[in-house]
Amino acid sequence: MPVGTVVTIKGKRSGDSNFPYLMGGNGQMTQVVQLDDGSRGIIWAFDAGLTPIVGYEIAMYNTAGITASQLLEIGEARIFQGYQPMRGIQEKWTPSFDNILAPQTTVNR
Repeated sequence: MPVGTVVTIKGKRSGDSNFPYLMGGNGQMTQVVQLDDGSRGIIWAFDAGLTPIVGYEIAMYNTAGITASQLLEIGEARIFQGYQPMRGIQEKWTPSFDNILAPQTTVNR
């Protein structure tokens, strides 16, 4: 999908007749982005403590100007358990002799 395409996701809980469950975070609207490896993707972060779902519905909106004659490659969806990032990690970009943009990571304890 083209970068900038708006995508939403809603859940279906046991007993729901359709997909009404808003899972918070950026699930109500996010955009396709270009990833570091050149591929495109969407990353959703949902609220903690959600009711378990039995299905999900992904909706894509033609905000990137896709025409009827264009091939639209959707790819795949992968779902992973979220995690809490470690606190106290900072990434700093400082000049070095070998690489002017060498990253240096420091951990504050």
